[in-house]
Amino acid sequence: MSYVISVIGLNHTSAPLMIRERMSMPNDTVGFLLSSILSEFRNIVSEAVILSTCNRTELYCYCDEKYVQELVIWFSGYGKVDPSYFYNYVNDIAVKHIFSVSCGLDSIIIGEPQILSQMKKSVFLANEARSLGTYLYKLFQCSFSASKEVRTHTDLCRNHISISSASIDLVKTVFQELEDLSVLFIGAGEIIELSIKSFVKHKHNKIVVTNRTSERSDNLSKKFSIESIPFNSLKDRLYDFDVIVSCTSSDNQIIQSSDVANSFNGKKIKPMVMIDLAVPRDIDIEVSSFKNITLYSIDDLQKVIKKGFASRSATIPYANEIIEKKTKNFMRWIKSRDNIPSILELINKANNISSNEVELAKRALMVGGSPDIVIERMARRITKKFLHGPISFINSNVDLNQDILSCILDIFSKCNINK
Repeated sequence: MSYVISVIGLNHTSAPLMIRERMSMPNDTVGFLLSSILSEFRNIVSEAVILSTCNRTELYCYCDEKYVQELVIWFSGYGKVDPSYFYNYVNDIAVKHIFSVSCGLDSIIIGEPQILSQMKKSVFLANEARSLGTYLYKLFQCSFSASKEVRTHTDLCRNHISISSASIDLVKTVFQELEDLSVLFIGAGEIIELSIKSFVKHKHNKIVVTNRTSERSDNLSKKFSIESIPFNSLKDRLYDFDVIVSCTSSDNQIIQSSDVANSFNGKKIKPMVMIDLAVPRDIDIEVSSFKNITLYSIDDLQKVIKKGFASRSATIPYANEIIEKKTKNFMRWIKSRDNIPSILELINKANNISSNEVELAKRALMVGGSPDIVIERMARRITKKFLHGPISFINSNVDLNQDILSCILDIFSKCNINK
């Protein structure tokens, strides 16, 4: 049985939005799946973490390498998605991928910082589900360290275009001026808060926020001095806004095409931009069929983010060098863990030799043997027994590589004779 670090997942490069949203999962589902995988693959998977964001859903495992393809099929079954959309990596390639994700190198917006907090949340959920063990705990701590080093020592995160600032560029495709616009934000998560922060810098006539949990939208209202409206009044107010930005964790669509039709009933449809940043989507794609309404999804941001990428692309090789170094260090740690059983066995055998010789020495002393002679004989016997294995190995391998001989001698030269 050969255990490996494994990554199974899909993201914005391997699957379109309609596939990604089928694999998107809320926190309670993450916890359920983590418990399920440890139960269904009891002797195959010993540790697991699931990361689910707008742009990726990934399963990280410490598992038996022979069953990785079986795990791909099991994981894809959650969203009834064709397994061909999923990539899977093991060991150093998997580790390098995880480090790249934590550094923002694998995001739609290169260098975006939100992924780090999302990964930390995933580790927290795995710990709650008791699926986080020694290997994945160490792996994610190293990934967070890699992220910190990349963000500190490279320009990867400087001058980067965020989802929120990219949203403003999308609005500019319809409204050249960002002043005197009525903007509605639906949701109260991190992305919505960052988007509000970007929009309030401009002289908008009105900024409004709403959320299913009114307490959260009220908090944003107070923080940014904007208006908060009840969630149940949302569908009646759609006509009041020029821009609608939505990002919730709802399993159901917030705005249906019928809601838009009812809101605009008998009224001329004015130019409007709707930006749906949620996965699964909050806004019915049929809304885009209405004249003068422009609907953007999370994937449309890719057309915008290239503008701010040129100034940071030169720093990617330096970021990759850091990731490569961190990956090698982690794989060395993995190998050192693999040696633990052999080390423990070696220590046990050495202790048995010492214990037996100490018992023989005690008996010799009890019958009147000279302490000096007894100790000297005990030392010689211990030395002889310790060296019996290496000497027999050398004598039975006459063509032994000189490097191996040097290694054996180096091991004994490192023995601390002063302790």
